[in-house]
Amino acid sequence: MRLSSNFTLEELIATNTHIDNKPSNIQMSKLLYVATYLLQPIANKFGKIKIFSGYRSIEVNTFVKGASSSQHLEGEAVDFTLLDLVLSTSLEVKKQRMLEVFNWILLNSNIKFGQCILEMVGEKVWIHISLPRLNKVNQQALLYDGKEYKAY
Repeated sequence: MRLSSNFTLEELIATNTHIDNKPSNIQMSKLLYVATYLLQPIANKFGKIKIFSGYRSIEVNTFVKGASSSQHLEGEAVDFTLLDLVLSTSLEVKKQRMLEVFNWILLNSNIKFGQCILEMVGEKVWIHISLPRLNKVNQQALLYDGKEYKAY
């Protein structure tokens, strides 16, 4: 099912855990917002995006040791990188390009988000972005190095 020009429902619920990961209708509607208002503007600017994690059922979230309060559980968050960086061998290139995407989201995109986190753990670099949250801080920009979160 196509959610936006570049994204399908299947991409946003895919998992390599072999655990059932079917969202409810409410979660699917939130994934539509994620695809349309978060991911599509980024893809329009930077090209194809590789989704690492979108919606997670409770079982999938437990398996991957996700936070019990994760917006992934509600279909409100996604972790991604640029597709052309998946095969890149240079960690510095990955960091530099994803920092460029991160800064664009924060400073030039007008995207409304809950959290935008540039995560750099070992050889992996990705961005976590979520829908705005009720009664919580929004437009929250963070860096994560695998050990701690720091305000950006």
